[in-house]
Amino acid sequence: MKVTFLGGAGEYGRSCFLLQGEDISLLIDCGVMKNAKTVETKYPLLNEQIAKNVDAVFITHSHEDHSAAIPYLYELGYRGKIFTTEPTRKQIKKVFTLWRETEDQTGQELPYSKQSEKLVQFEKLDLCCKNQWIPLMGKETIHFMYGCSGHTLGSVWFFFRFNGKYVFFSGDYSMESSLLSFEKPNIEERVDLAILDGAYGSELNDQDSYIIRLREMVMEANEKGEKVLFHGPVVGKMQELLFSLFMSLQESVVMTFTVSEDILLALEDYERNQACLKKENYQWFKEKVVPKLWVSNVEEWLQDGELGIGFFLENEIVGYSHWKHSSPLKIITTGPLNDNIRKLVCENDHLQYEKYRFKVHPGVEETKHMLRFLTPKQTVFTHGPTNLALELKEALTLDEESTKIVEVSETVG
Repeated sequence: MKVTFLGGAGEYGRSCFLLQGEDISLLIDCGVMKNAKTVETKYPLLNEQIAKNVDAVFITHSHEDHSAAIPYLYELGYRGKIFTTEPTRKQIKKVFTLWRETEDQTGQELPYSKQSEKLVQFEKLDLCCKNQWIPLMGKETIHFMYGCSGHTLGSVWFFFRFNGKYVFFSGDYSMESSLLSFEKPNIEERVDLAILDGAYGSELNDQDSYIIRLREMVMEANEKGEKVLFHGPVVGKMQELLFSLFMSLQESVVMTFTVSEDILLALEDYERNQACLKKENYQWFKEKVVPKLWVSNVEEWLQDGELGIGFFLENEIVGYSHWKHSSPLKIITTGPLNDNIRKLVCENDHLQYEKYRFKVHPGVEETKHMLRFLTPKQTVFTHGPTNLALELKEALTLDEESTKIVEVSETVG
C-alpha cells in the first residue's frame, strides 16, 4: 500500500492523492491551484498512464481545489466513476461552470474540452449509509467507509480497508461548524496511515474569537459609511458566515444582509440534505436568518445606497466592470487572497481587500481529537505549505517516525 501526492502536499490547493495496492488504484480528490499560472502548477501531476489505470475516484467535497480538475482527468483518458455524495455531485456541476467562467475572464486556456466535462460519471454515496464498510466494485477484499466532515454541505472523510491495511483521508474538516455535524470514524483497528487536513498549522484560537473580530470590523466599516463584501464558495463558508454574523450582530446594529442568487439557491440544498446538519441550529437559521436576506447581484447591491453586508462569488466580483463608480467598499476573504481581486483593488483606490480568519479547517485541539481516535501509525499533514505542517507537528510533539513531511510528487508507504 502506498500514497503518492499528486498535489496538495506542501501547498494549499490542487489536492489529489493516488492510493495504490496490489490490485487497486484509487484517486482521492482532484482539484486545482486557483492562483497558479501554468497547467503544470495549476493542475495535479496527472498523466495518461495514471488516468487510464485508476479504478475509481473519490471526492471529499466540491470546492475547486478538490474537484475542478476532474474534467482534466477524463481528458487524459479516465473512464471510471466519481464516488461522492449527492450534494457534492450537484455542487461540482456548478463548479465546472464557474471554473470555466473564471479562466475565460482571465484569458486562461483550459487543458480539457467541454466534451470531457460531459464524460464525467458519478456514483452517489447515500448519506444514510455513513460509517459502515462498503465493498468496492464488488471486491470483498477492498472496502471503504465515509462520514460527514463538517466542512461544507455533503463533505465527507474517507476510510479504506484492504489487504489488512487501513488508510484514512480526512479531506477538509471542522469540528466547530455551527450548521454542519462532524462524525467520528467507526474505528476497528489502528490506522496505518492518516492523511489529515493541516491547513491552519499550529492554530490555537477558537472560532468565537474570530467571530468577535469580524463583528468589530463590520461595525467599524458601518460607522465609516462603508459596505462590506464577503466572497467565497457558493456552499459552506458563506452559509456559516451568514449564521455567525447574523447571530453576533442582530442585537447591536441594524444592517441588511444581501446574498447572490446562487448562494440563496444553495440554501435550498440544506433543506433537502439534513443528514449532516446540526438540526437545532439549522432550524434557527431557516426561521430567523433566511427570511431577512435580500437577494441581489453585485451591481445592484453597490448602487442601492444602503449600508450592509454582501455575500458574493469570486467570479461575480471579477466580472463586474464599473468599480470606478462604486462607493468606498471593504472586500473580505476568509480564505486565500484572490489575485484577480487584488488587481481590481490596485486599480481602484477606494477599494480595500483584507483577509480575516474564519475557521473551516481544524486547529491544534481538533487535530488532537482526530489523532486520539485514529491512533495512526503514520500521519501526513496536507493542504498547507511545509512550514505549517512543521509547526503543527511541533505543537503536537509528534516524532519523526510517526509524522511525514512531504512535498508534491513524493510517495509514502
